[in-house]
Amino acid sequence: MLNNQKIKILLFCSSLNIGGTERNIVKIAKHVDKTRFDVEIFCLFGSGPLEDELKDAGIRYSFGNFGRIFDFRVYWRALKALKKNDFDIVHCFGYPTTYFGVLLGRLVGIPNIIVAIQALDTWKGKEHILLDRLIRPFVTLYIADSEGARSFAMVQQGIIPDNIITIYDGVDILSLKPSKDIHQLRKELGILNNFPIVGVVARLQDEHKGQSYFIKAIPLILKEFPDTNFLIVGDGADRVYLKSLAEEIGVRNKVVFAGFRTDLANIFSIIDILVIPSVQWESITKTMLEAMAMARPIVATNVGDICEIFKGGETGILILPGDSPEIANSVNYLLNNPDYAMRIGNEGLKEIQKCGLILEKSIKSLEDIYMYQISMRPKYSFIKKVLRKLYFYGVFIFISLGFFIYKFIEGVYIRVVIYKKGLLKRYL
Repeated sequence: MLNNQKIKILLFCSSLNIGGTERNIVKIAKHVDKTRFDVEIFCLFGSGPLEDELKDAGIRYSFGNFGRIFDFRVYWRALKALKKNDFDIVHCFGYPTTYFGVLLGRLVGIPNIIVAIQALDTWKGKEHILLDRLIRPFVTLYIADSEGARSFAMVQQGIIPDNIITIYDGVDILSLKPSKDIHQLRKELGILNNFPIVGVVARLQDEHKGQSYFIKAIPLILKEFPDTNFLIVGDGADRVYLKSLAEEIGVRNKVVFAGFRTDLANIFSIIDILVIPSVQWESITKTMLEAMAMARPIVATNVGDICEIFKGGETGILILPGDSPEIANSVNYLLNNPDYAMRIGNEGLKEIQKCGLILEKSIKSLEDIYMYQISMRPKYSFIKKVLRKLYFYGVFIFISLGFFIYKFIEGVYIRVVIYKKGLLKRYL
């Protein structure tokens, strides 16, 4: 690459839905130095609410529209995206997107492939860990978003310490300025009184984010503070379940389900207490960092890497996961002690500032890594190059055939089950 040329980067991700990883990808694309970097996004699956933000910023993007494993047009679209601009770096995010990005990126000869570690992947089975370890030699660098995620990935995937670094996702302070009047926003959400709002902002995936424990805490909060309002922001597979749960325990009229929102600064401006009721594999959540930057008092569960930044008793209240009565006790304590709530909110803001967890710093760190990777491309002997090629094609064929065979058997099994159920219905 000549010195006067921009470094070409492809951010290879799953979708443009609203989530911590997706929002971080959009921030990277928008804020990296455009005089040095030419950035494009490829989404393996499809679009989402964040597409409008990319359009407004003039960021190039494309979609794989992945639906079925045997739809070979998806692989063609991905290969086309990877080859189109002769990229210098592919930065992969998420599962199973990373496998596609690493293997197809190496197949077309992209020299630098970076993989983001965005969480503690405790959910992964032996087959996932095997895949992670097989593709590890083709990954130039891993970037974790917390020290806990870094340590866990080193053990789980066998990554050597020199090949994985930590860059915390910084907060975009400029984007955290509310654009709507508080009273107008409350009215828009159907909250017509001036009593406190206790909220959760997260994807509606209860087994991970734990919104059901928050909903079960509501009756206990209402016993002490009957006029409190409750706000659940986000969407996902468990929306219907969570609404029915609220109906079942008699608090549906007290809970506003706001769905996807891109204006989180507005949302945080009206939330008096933020609850993070996550129950598993949580890294340092972007929601938590942004709420801290807006000096919101927070009640959070002690899971994953939250404690790296969030200090119980100092910057918020820390509780055990899956404990609805403890959520209620903590919220009630903050409502009973507004001065303490204000103090821990301000301490959270100070912690963000002290640790330098701002967007400009994290983007600068990432830019330095991109530049370093370009300048430090390793040189291999002829024999080592041949061995690496042989290993790559062996892994590529093994994973490809294994995946197709697995999906084929799975499809046959599902059809047999459906067929048998049809026979059962016929004879019953």
